[in-house]
Amino acid sequence: MSRRQEEVVKEMGFGGLLGFVVDDIPKKPAIHVVEQFDADNLTLNVGNTQLVVTTTLISKLLGIREGGLSFGVIMPSKTLHPSLK
Repeated sequence: MSRRQEEVVKEMGFGGLLGFVVDDIPKKPAIHVVEQFDADNLTLNVGNTQLVVTTTLISKLLGIREGGLSFGVIMPSKTLHPSLK
């Protein structure tokens, strides 16, 4: 992730995710998503569409309330969910 992308994550209120430890993540899809993200315009290129990334969208995708979540209260998972492999 570029420094600009990290700054945007922090500006959106999700800086706590940057320190989130993930033991296993599918490499190709993850790289593709990062490469398709435009940090200057906060958009994700999906086919012929540009998806505007907002705090509301992220909170809906992650299933967390908008405004943040304390990751200190979440128990870490030892395995990656099969749907994410």
